[in-house]
Amino acid sequence: MFFVPLLLADETANSYLRTDNDLQDNDIQNFMGVKKAILEKWMVAQKKHRLSDKHVQMGRELGLNPDKLGKIDNHKQETWKAPLPQFIEEIYYKRFKREVPETIKPLKQIMAEQEKKKKEQKKAKEERRKLRDENTDASIENVTD
Repeated sequence: MFFVPLLLADETANSYLRTDNDLQDNDIQNFMGVKKAILEKWMVAQKKHRLSDKHVQMGRELGLNPDKLGKIDNHKQETWKAPLPQFIEEIYYKRFKREVPETIKPLKQIMAEQEKKKKEQKKAKEERRKLRDENTDASIENVTD
């Protein structure tokens, strides 16, 4: 069974398709919200599984899902499993051939940098808006003269 959308007289099939050009400001803001939510999930996982900043950084670089770390961190019931920090170190070494990441940043520092960057971007946007408004006012005055 197929679902075929009913089209009104003024609609076309292409009106249902979305292109990359249709991205709006709120889509970009939603992406930033997702980034922040992921960092918050890592903060919760860090507390829950007692991970250091180094292990969190390794897990993020490996692309681990912070929600699924409980499955991996089950070495008490499944004795053949390594403890989570040791497991992360092993797979990090297999993947990147180094013991530790080049730079280790705490999650709080990353979130603070994001907030600072967001404030700077907002300030720059305000300045551009003021400059644009001044230029349009000046051009209107030139036209009326």
